Amino acid sequence: MDPSFANYEREPSPIYDNFYSPENREFYARNPYKTFDSSQRQFRLLRLLRKGRWGEPKLSFALLDQMSLEASRRGYTALSYCAGDPKKTVPILVNGIRFNAFANLGLALEEVIIYWEKKGINGEHQCLWVDQICIDQSNPNERSHQVGLMRDIYAGAERVLACLTECDSERSVVGIQWAIEQSQWMQRHLSMADGRFIWRRPDPPVDLLDSARYFTELEKISLSTFQEGFVGFIPLCQRSWWKRAWICQEFIAAVEVDFLCSGLSMPWQDFASVLTYLYKKMPELSNPGSVPVRRRRSSLSSLSTLDDESSASTQTSFEPEQVNLEHNQLDAVRNLFERKKCWTTPGDIKVWLEHSKCCETSDPRDKVFAFLGLASPGYRIEADYSGLKSMVELSIEITRKILEFEKNLHFLYYIEKGRIVSDDSLLPSWVPEWTSTGVDGQFINFSRAMPASVQLHPALASQFTPVILPGNILRLVGIKIDCLGGMEKPWTPGKKKGTKTSKGLYILWWPDDKIQPSDCLWYLPAAGYRNLLVLRRKSDNWLFLSVAYLYTTEKENKCWATYIVDLIMGDDFAGLLEREGLITEVIEIH
Repeated sequence: MDPSFANYEREPSPIYDNFYSPENREFYARNPYKTFDSSQRQFRLLRLLRKGRWGEPKLSFALLDQMSLEASRRGYTALSYCAGDPKKTVPILVNGIRFNAFANLGLALEEVIIYWEKKGINGEHQCLWVDQICIDQSNPNERSHQVGLMRDIYAGAERVLACLTECDSERSVVGIQWAIEQSQWMQRHLSMADGRFIWRRPDPPVDLLDSARYFTELEKISLSTFQEGFVGFIPLCQRSWWKRAWICQEFIAAVEVDFLCSGLSMPWQDFASVLTYLYKKMPELSNPGSVPVRRRRSSLSSLSTLDDESSASTQTSFEPEQVNLEHNQLDAVRNLFERKKCWTTPGDIKVWLEHSKCCETSDPRDKVFAFLGLASPGYRIEADYSGLKSMVELSIEITRKILEFEKNLHFLYYIEKGRIVSDDSLLPSWVPEWTSTGVDGQFINFSRAMPASVQLHPALASQFTPVILPGNILRLVGIKIDCLGGMEKPWTPGKKKGTKTSKGLYILWWPDDKIQPSDCLWYLPAAGYRNLLVLRRKSDNWLFLSVAYLYTTEKENKCWATYIVDLIMGDDFAGLLEREGLITEVIEIH
């Protein structure tokens, strides 16, 4: 890469706009964009013109306006990158007009050109989609419209190029070169079947993890060289690109993805195989907090297997804090790869909104909008950058849409543990704070388990349909099971703290140390799952506190979760309620 282009630390622009994008008032004043027909699926593309002359911006592009998304399918490349600080910019030309691009975008465009050159592709014959340039960032309505097409833009591209080169990160070729070499070695010698690596040559195939030949092959690799490459590979998995909310949609929806870094490229499948291979050979990566550092060095040695005493002194030492950071990020990358492998159609938005809490966005609304393309269209949620809604109003609207589409209260399971709504809170107790940030900053595992769903008896379903009243009050029918005011001393099932209620129910909930006499256990059939809920009485209404996990009941030592479901789903519903001394009540949750 041209070293002169690598210096992106420029003087910050004196003003940058409210859309978290570099200041480009002069560019927008020249009115380079044509207005889209809102009834058509239109977008813009870029075509590379040339590299700039001396004293001019290095890159120049022509803007192709009002292009049909359907007609352009597989006829363009889409770029995925981490924007970074809007005050760090690099100038390019668009239709001959100076445009301040993100510094990271400037690097990404250079990487794209290098990629085309190495592939023997004439860049001036290629079309490229780049969000910062192809969307009029000064027009909130257009931004909202184009976000609605984002998934289809990336899905319709012939290839998505994901750039891991960033101006604030070390620009070393070691990590990606090492990953490429490992992938090439694996393709020559290994294949995968049923989740196992096996040798290509022996017949019958030999499991890689049990094969002595594995170590003889790896003796060709220098221990110090392998470790140097491995240590260089870790920062690739810690780049800001992986933490960016928008990349989930850009990466998962794409047909083909190549990673770009330091002038080299690598298909995502090869990157994923190398990471899978590391997890196979280094099982402690899945639980690094309990693995001593010396054992981690031993695992690195087993990957290279050189019986050379002199090489032991060159082994890299890992501090415990660094090990944990590597694990968290490696797990996040692996989860993303697994999600792409199994993703087929848009689905449950709640899983993605939960994941978004641990993603980074410049605009907090993007914690929702960045995942709309991966959610079922049945939610009927649309991006709106008009600025008319607060974050609280956005969370309420999203929850309302989820309730209308799913017709259950599964979203209660996603309310932050331990959240107690204060008297002056604008957010109702039954609404998750979808735009919040994860407490521990960790990536959420996509495989988070939900309680088993319960289908109500058809004759009862209509009786328990929840309704949202004016003032964002949730009205529904519930069955009060027990009060927690007279509970006994906390008990400990395993390492978890729990409480025993007056009726002999053993429960686990959060926070168990903040129980008040007005807290009660309820079964809400509209919730759609077996667990009970803890509600707190407040005047004539209730506040939602927590999902409660039940273990056993003294009555016949039968699991209460199963017992209450039998009660609710029984044909003689009224008789069962009477026999157990329970009644249905209409309640309102604020």
